Order: sequence, then C-alpha cells, then structure tokens
Amino acid sequence: QNQEIVQNALFCSDAVYKSNPYQRLKCVREFHTVSKVVTAGYYCDQNEQNEQKQRCLVSLTNNEQTKERMLVISFKGSDIQNDWKDNINFILKPDLSYLGKFHGGYHKRAKIVSISDIKEMAILHNVNKILTCGHSLGGAVSSIVHMKIVQSYDSSNI
Repeated sequence: QNQEIVQNALFCSDAVYKSNPYQRLKCVREFHTVSKVVTAGYYCDQNEQNEQKQRCLVSLTNNEQTKERMLVISFKGSDIQNDWKDNINFILKPDLSYLGKFHGGYHKRAKIVSISDIKEMAILHNVNKILTCGHSLGGAVSSIVHMKIVQSYDSSNI
C-alpha cells in the first residue's frame, strides 16, 4: 500500500504542472489509483503588491482492497519568476503556531492555502486520509501545509 501512495503522489506531482492534469493522469492510469480530479487551480493572495499564486491539484484515490479514500493535494514547484523570488527569500520567519521558524518564501506561499477549503473537500468526498505532495517549491509548501492540516485535526489519518 505504501508503494501505491508514493506512486499516486509522484503522478499527481507531475500532473499539477500540466494545463490539463486530468488528461495527464488519464494517459498513465495503469500506474496509479487516482479516480478523480476534484479541482485544479490557484490559491491567490490579493493583498500582495505582486499577486502571489500557488497552483495546486486536488485528486481523489480509491483503494479497492482496503476501501480507503484519500485526498491528494499536489503543489506546483518553481516555474515562473515569482517562484524563484520565493525560493531565494530564505530569511527565516517565525510562526506563532509552531516552535521555530520557516523559510520566508515557502511560508508565504503556504499561508495563502486555505486549510478550511481542504477540510471541506475531505468531508465532501468522505476521505479517510489526506496526502500533500509536490516537487521543489511545491514540496516545501506541501510540508508546511501538511503541518497546518495536522494541527487542525484530532486525527492520525492525515
């Protein structure tokens, strides 16, 4: 089952880069258990002088044997100039919710992702687990978002 989870994460992390992630996942469906693309788009921070955006793909997986349903949230990595600006914004920023500090650019990106949206999608699709993933900048954003999701739940199925 762990191999299946890794495969799903890899293919979703690739698909988030595509203009049509559903088509990408459909072309390689024999290698993953993604059953549905829930949504693909951007979280945006309108308060920034240069509008900050983070692309993500939300997919649903079904394991027929275990009956487990998982929400897979994939974050796009570095692709445009603003992405690289956030990559080099490495000044550590404190977050009062946690002990310690975060890479400034990655933290800024993770802050624009709505944890309540993710929780609503998890409830709507009746999932047992939530997986976050990504490549490069997306992987870093994924890690911070995942910490925020875990903090918002009283469950170990995240």
